[in-house]
Amino acid sequence: MFRDELVNLFPEDPNAQRLARQSFLLAEFLRKVVPGYKPRHIAQRTLLHGHCHHKAIATIEDEEALMRDVSADVGVLDAGCCGMPGSFGFEGNHCDMSMQVGELVLLPAVREAPVDTLIIADGFSCREQIAHGTGRRAVHLAQALQMALVDASAVGVRPSKMASCRLEGLNSGRASSLRQR
Repeated sequence: MFRDELVNLFPEDPNAQRLARQSFLLAEFLRKVVPGYKPRHIAQRTLLHGHCHHKAIATIEDEEALMRDVSADVGVLDAGCCGMPGSFGFEGNHCDMSMQVGELVLLPAVREAPVDTLIIADGFSCREQIAHGTGRRAVHLAQALQMALVDASAVGVRPSKMASCRLEGLNSGRASSLRQR
């Protein structure tokens, strides 16, 4: 928001320009601003999905490089959109389309990944789509780094018990299924 929208709203404002230059995504900050930052290594395979908005304002090169420092086995999905930008997929009339987009690449890749694979998705909506479409829990990059700090040998994230969004039985959208939890 500070890097793109703020400077579009206030193109002549030097404070907006300065704030945009001082705004970083987490991996970008750790790799480019923190000298000598080295995360703890984990033996676990990781699967990285880049958030659409993130890819729109930057790349996921820093996330990928940081995860290669953390794990020797990193898969990076070329999935495009998860299918649930913002609240779109929570709306009853969009659930089917949201799941169809997720089923193009992201959701099958997560389902095919071994159960001990650490799924990393920085976008909240991406993590929700993964949970609803696969029953697996994805974590934010910050959570993965924190888990490695706490105990590099115990970072396994098992599939969650969250209910999947079932297209055939969903009458009033994901919002009602979320309220029932």
